[in-house]
Amino acid sequence: MHSLFKSNFLLTLVFMVVLHSACHKKRDQPLDPEIVLKDTALILAYDHFYEDFDWAFTDTPSIPMVSAARLLCGYAPNKRWGRLSWNWTACPLNPLLATTAKGELLLQVPGNSLKQGSQVETLRHDYGYGVYRARIKAGAHSGIRSGSQATGSVNAFFFYSDSTGHEIDIEILTVEHVAKKVYFTTHPGNYSIGYVLPNDPTSQYFEYGFNWYANKVDFFVDEVIVATQTHGIPSDKGKLIFNHWTGNPFWGGSPPTDVATMQVDAVWHTPFLLVTYPDASHCSFSKETILEIAWNAYGEIQSHPVNIELWNNGKFFEPIAQNVANTGSFQWHIPPSLPISSNYQIKVCSNLSEVYFDCSDVGFSIR
Repeated sequence: MHSLFKSNFLLTLVFMVVLHSACHKKRDQPLDPEIVLKDTALILAYDHFYEDFDWAFTDTPSIPMVSAARLLCGYAPNKRWGRLSWNWTACPLNPLLATTAKGELLLQVPGNSLKQGSQVETLRHDYGYGVYRARIKAGAHSGIRSGSQATGSVNAFFFYSDSTGHEIDIEILTVEHVAKKVYFTTHPGNYSIGYVLPNDPTSQYFEYGFNWYANKVDFFVDEVIVATQTHGIPSDKGKLIFNHWTGNPFWGGSPPTDVATMQVDAVWHTPFLLVTYPDASHCSFSKETILEIAWNAYGEIQSHPVNIELWNNGKFFEPIAQNVANTGSFQWHIPPSLPISSNYQIKVCSNLSEVYFDCSDVGFSIR
């Protein structure tokens, strides 16, 4: 595993000890060992997650025998990721070919010229606008041609909406590994942009990702913007998927003769606005005291002024401040007239576009 991520793993363990305090702030960096789902009335958004060392699925899922069956199977109780078993016509997906080792997700194309692949996806389907990154090493194989057809596989990290078919795709075709290419695509419309990497994507890890805005998607390689797409921008929430497959001679190549393994050692996501304080259970504040509200901002949203609101029992209660500079903090004098309650939340929202917002994870008390 990359030394940077080993260091982050140790930092994460230290951070988990800090979580035992009654009130805490989230890390400034988007590294966390758990997905945190915000799920209150009218508020559905993710925090962030970091899966460098814990992919949540078992090693012995069953494969459905029903024709064209499609099933998520073999996930652990925390229900983050599921392996897909699907008799997909383009390439059957076998969950036994999705495994983990030494903190990495391994997605295999089995070789022997078999038309077969593997896929994992999040069980949550409410990802939306935000920042997405994954460190991937594409699956290398020694075969170049099988008969008259070039051989290879498709290595993919993407967002997908089941309800609309909208996608944001990052795909590496190993048949083109010498050309060092990666493809960025948005749907609807199948708008695709090719980018030439500095090195062979099957020989090393690159961090691929995208910032998904309401009107565009910026694509990144190693934290540098390398492409921007303004067409075919998804507007619906969905899930995240990694897959590795073969069998299309026109896109990715025919099945290779030997095993190819796609490796993933990190993936993370964060919304553009992320409330960091108050953001823990058992937080309690007195009336007529100062509460310093804190949040993080990412991407272009850093330049947006923000509105700050007080919510109670999952519903809007009253405004706290409007058109505030996006500095990441605001001192709120808690009014003496507020009703006593243990279910308050803070919502921070872009003043320029209401699609960018975040709300504190759990209710805090005002006494």
